Amino acid sequence: NSKKYSFLHQYKYSPYKRKIRGNVETFRKEFFDTVEKGIQKKQIQFMPDDFVFDLTNASVYGMVEYLSNNPVKFKTPEFMKQAFEIFWGSLKP
Repeated sequence: NSKKYSFLHQYKYSPYKRKIRGNVETFRKEFFDTVEKGIQKKQIQFMPDDFVFDLTNASVYGMVEYLSNNPVKFKTPEFMKQAFEIFWGSLKP
């Protein structure tokens, strides 16, 4: 959905983001804790937590941008599977 993508992009660079920083920091901490557990269990390859966060963000934004320009792909199970496999391939050990 291009409107959702535009909103998320505006939010990412918004000065108002600082006003809700606590929620963002809580999310980031939970994300990093989950990544650490995945690394310890050897479910995710070792890499810096913040790199995993940025890699995930880039994948999500890239997917949303692509689907905004190619909405028919959203309903294509083959594409969604391929997109996940590409993303997961960047994380798996």
